[in-house]
Amino acid sequence: MKKNIFESFCARSIVAFSLCTYFVLSSIMFGLPSLASESLAVAPMWFDKHLLVLAVPGASESDIRSAIGKDGRIVKTSRLQQLTIYKVFYESGSAMGAAELSMKRNPRVLAVQKNLISNSEFHSTAAGPMPETRPMLDTDRNINDPYFSRQVELSELHVPSAWRRVANPASNTIALVSTGAWANNPESNQQGFYDAVSMREGTASDLLNRGSLLGAIAAAKTNNSVGIASPARYSMLLPINVTAGYSYPLGSNRNGIADDSLIEAVSYCARPGRNGRPQAPIVLLDSVFDPQYALHDSSLHPVLHMVLRWFHDSQGGIVVCPYGANTRSSQSQPLPYLNVVGNLNAHYDSIISFTMPGSGALSADRFGNPVRILGSGASAALFAGLAGLVWSANPSYSNLQVERALASSCTKTIAGVNSGSAAIPPGGLPMRRLPGFGMPDAALALGVR
Repeated sequence: MKKNIFESFCARSIVAFSLCTYFVLSSIMFGLPSLASESLAVAPMWFDKHLLVLAVPGASESDIRSAIGKDGRIVKTSRLQQLTIYKVFYESGSAMGAAELSMKRNPRVLAVQKNLISNSEFHSTAAGPMPETRPMLDTDRNINDPYFSRQVELSELHVPSAWRRVANPASNTIALVSTGAWANNPESNQQGFYDAVSMREGTASDLLNRGSLLGAIAAAKTNNSVGIASPARYSMLLPINVTAGYSYPLGSNRNGIADDSLIEAVSYCARPGRNGRPQAPIVLLDSVFDPQYALHDSSLHPVLHMVLRWFHDSQGGIVVCPYGANTRSSQSQPLPYLNVVGNLNAHYDSIISFTMPGSGALSADRFGNPVRILGSGASAALFAGLAGLVWSANPSYSNLQVERALASSCTKTIAGVNSGSAAIPPGGLPMRRLPGFGMPDAALALGVR
């Protein structure tokens, strides 16, 4: 019934009709149910008097003002081509709840959600003992970075062999949407800085030190006699801060990241760049929600997901996010517009697109000192680096071709502990099936193995 009303409303304009059909099909495919669910045991944290409202293309502001009700006040409007997003403030939580339920049934509203807050997980670093030196089966003796010989994860992904395939590398930009990055970092090819909370460009900073470390894993300067090497050695890095001054959970030592800041960050990345692409065509969203409210769950973050889909499908970008620890998702399959990356320690989940080594991956701080990074954030950074490497070698590729090259290169199974039943090959370990496409091989993605 809602779809019929929606289509009749948009029939005044052929363009508006096409756009609306696209987004309605998206909502049907990925589902936009209510946030409330009995299966979710822990209440999420959000700005309790704010809603994010995505208007149907062609709906006027007066239509939306009517939809949000007399108790709602628009405090911010974001326009991303055919998408218009309103941040709405309500005087009371009860008024907000009633308006949310009403707008879910309103044909002029494509999606509505609470402004959920996650944490930056900046605590998940370890200065502890250095990883033991293990033989690197795939290496490059010409690399002079002092800790390269300990980056076994690059060997496992066959990154050194892939480097040798890149004869005339083209530069691209990876946006690290996290806690920012330090200025004058010898390991970073930085291209500006943006604060998505204050919506200002400026001098890079990273008080939490999370973004700087992940940025080095993805796109550290390589062969500069400092720190580590990285997959995307030819890429630039655009650090974007999305952490704000509120803590999550309340009273904790973690800084919060709200959905509207993530939307602002993606909007900034989508500004026109070279060759008709966004200025930052690869976006790494380093945002970890409580397990029940994972960033990759489109039913809980419908407005944000419409923006991510727009960035991928319309702007030709690539979006990456970490799977997170102990995550549960209502999604039954990977999302075509969002690369959810788990590490080899993650349990099997149908939402995972790629599996990477990297929990305990080696990074370098702004002084070039080695630091291990725990969790799937490091794995996601490695994947973003691989995407940058493939695009450097093939600058004419579309985003779909980059993703397809990585997917087709994947190893589907590895030897190791399997949580389920598995045949044990003679004299070997159980074979473990990897979720999603599996684990990419950088050299195969470039056609050199």
